[in-house]
Amino acid sequence: NRVISTGINGTAHGRINCCDYCESKGWLNDDGTLNQVFRQDHSKWSKINELHAELNAICNSARLGISLEDSEMYCTLAPCTDCAKIISSAGIKKLYYYKEYDNPAQQDLSWKQILEESGVKVEKVDL
Repeated sequence: NRVISTGINGTAHGRINCCDYCESKGWLNDDGTLNQVFRQDHSKWSKINELHAELNAICNSARLGISLEDSEMYCTLAPCTDCAKIISSAGIKKLYYYKEYDNPAQQDLSWKQILEESGVKVEKVDL
């Protein structure tokens, strides 16, 4: 077993990074975390400008010509429904995740249903 690809939440190459954009807008707390007052503003900007870590990892492997068929993916957070559809289409056979996303809009388990109905095994892990 070996790591074949990695991904982070972030913007495409050459675009302003989320942290830099949020800082320029005054959306960050003193400790660098997003002030929850601006969560909706950030989500709107993010939806247009950012890639989720899952998609980023899949794109990185595609760019390098690396097949993900029968591979396993490890994520800190459970994927959103869009990433779940992409994960299932990429040939990944198992997803490990640490915790659910704390956004109320993502608290349904449709992402899990998408993966399981596509034959992707899902396992929550403790760290």
